[in-house]
Amino acid sequence: RGAGVAVDLVAVCYASACECAAEVVLVALRDVVPISRSPEWSGHLASPSRLLSLILSPLDMVHEALHTRLTETLAATLTSLGVNVDLFPHVRRGSTTLVDLSAIRRNMTLLEQAAASPEFAALTTKLQAEADDTIARAIPTAAALPATQRLSAATAVARLSAAAEAAKSRVHSHLLLHSMAMMELQKAATAIRLGKRKADLASSYLHEIRTATEAFLERCGYDPTALPHSYIDEEPDDLDKVRDNAKLLQQILEAGNGQTAMAGGDGGASDVAADAGKGDVLGVRVFVAEVSARIYPRLRQFSRDALAVLYDALG
Repeated sequence: RGAGVAVDLVAVCYASACECAAEVVLVALRDVVPISRSPEWSGHLASPSRLLSLILSPLDMVHEALHTRLTETLAATLTSLGVNVDLFPHVRRGSTTLVDLSAIRRNMTLLEQAAASPEFAALTTKLQAEADDTIARAIPTAAALPATQRLSAATAVARLSAAAEAAKSRVHSHLLLHSMAMMELQKAATAIRLGKRKADLASSYLHEIRTATEAFLERCGYDPTALPHSYIDEEPDDLDKVRDNAKLLQQILEAGNGQTAMAGGDGGASDVAADAGKGDVLGVRVFVAEVSARIYPRLRQFSRDALAVLYDALG
């Protein structure tokens, strides 16, 4: 607020409600805009609610700054104590995999040790001292806030007063999230050790292969009803259809020769399908390449997960 005094083309103002020498702000008169001549400000003055929206509590901004500082200094302290903070976002999003099993277990041990370490105690003491000093300097300014802003200011003061507890709560939150991630990964690891994951995977891709193959054969003209279910005891209605089916199957098998070796490669589905389509009249090699491209990544992922479980068990 202005003090109503101008010295050498400079207005004397105060940054707080009290007229303290330490809070003096000098503003050049050329930077002072008469609000009565400003259409924008006239609109704000005409509406009390719009005018109040221009008044910001310094405590809110200080709390945000301290929150950022807490995040940065806590990460630096935990890193210095050996904690892998790069794992935190993955744990929080639930995107960890079995490859992270050992790293999560190690982080949990280090977080427990960090919570009881002298370095962490020093950090919380320093943060609380900064917060208390900030509160002492900001409260006189906050006293001049409108009534609508005082509740927000009081909330910010309460949060600043608990800066040390906020740091401890952050560590406990990381521990809880790591514990939950560990429980989920241990379930997945148990499914691999007991063979359930392998059985489910095999059942899944065998069903997918069977369904895709039946659909492909029908597109090629194969008649699945040519042979009766009990064809040993019951003659087919049309032997010509059976012969046509046999001829088609022979053509498909000949066209697919050598495709198995290619399907297990690491190439992309589109690249493999493009290579397979050269001279492939029936589309057999393209079909095999497309199905393989959907299945082999799951098999490779299972292999990686199984190795991760083995390495974790061996320490």
